[in-house]
Amino acid sequence: MSSQEILSLIEQFETAFDTYWQILQKNNEEVLSQLRSTWRSMQAEQKENEILKEKISAQNSELTELRTKSEEMDTTIEGLKEKK
Repeated sequence: MSSQEILSLIEQFETAFDTYWQILQKNNEEVLSQLRSTWRSMQAEQKENEILKEKISAQNSELTELRTKSEEMDTTIEGLKEKK
């Protein structure tokens, strides 16, 4: 193999490697972009979940309060029925 052929092969390798490197960088940038987007979506979902949990907790507290009042009213009604 002559030195000219070796030089040609080296140049071909450099060209192929440069192309490979550019494609790899482009794909990495795309993956990072998608990861950022996914992370933002996950954070938004997490915030929404926290808001929903707070609403559910407030509603559960309200239900407990209403049950207590209902039980008190039932007791009052039973007391009034007994007085009749």
